[in-house]
Amino acid sequence: MPQGLANELQEDKGKSTSILKLVQPLPPFPQRLNKNNADEKFKKFLSVFKTLSINLLLVEASMEMSGYAKFMKELVTRKRSLDFETIEVSHSCSSIMTSEMIKKKEDLGAFTILCTIGMLQFAKALCDLGVSINLMPYTIYKQLGLGKPKSTTMSLLMADRSIKHPVGILYDILVKVDRFIFLAGFFILDYEIDTKIPVIWEDHF
Repeated sequence: MPQGLANELQEDKGKSTSILKLVQPLPPFPQRLNKNNADEKFKKFLSVFKTLSINLLLVEASMEMSGYAKFMKELVTRKRSLDFETIEVSHSCSSIMTSEMIKKKEDLGAFTILCTIGMLQFAKALCDLGVSINLMPYTIYKQLGLGKPKSTTMSLLMADRSIKHPVGILYDILVKVDRFIFLAGFFILDYEIDTKIPVIWEDHF
């Protein structure tokens, strides 16, 4: 056999026995896979969170769900520094706190919602879009037994330009509205309670 032909056959044999390594192609959008995993984990977190009793202490619930700290942080209401600050209260809130008649307005700047705090259900809690704080009467606070509130130097400027000073602030209180559970902070104020609309919410509800 000619030498040249033998060399060609040897080269062909080497090519046929070579092993090709297949490269696994990367997905075109790998971030979608991460998002799907995060969504599934968040759904599991919500399923656990929705089964919590409204009376369960937040600390105990957090210890049981330590793996979901990121999601818990995203749901927690952002706290703000209110030391020596004066917050202006809307006309609707002032009217309820002073038992005055509220004039009807064309827009729905203030409306009522059904909510539950602890063992108490409030058929009409005022949700005022012009308010930046949540207000709870001192008598309701005593009924709920929510612990000692944090002292504050903040004051409230009412619609009649009078000044009121809160008893204190409560943080991370579980509130149930329909099928949803929120964490909210409340300013405890000692004023004559309106039995029809005892609690006042800010606009995040």
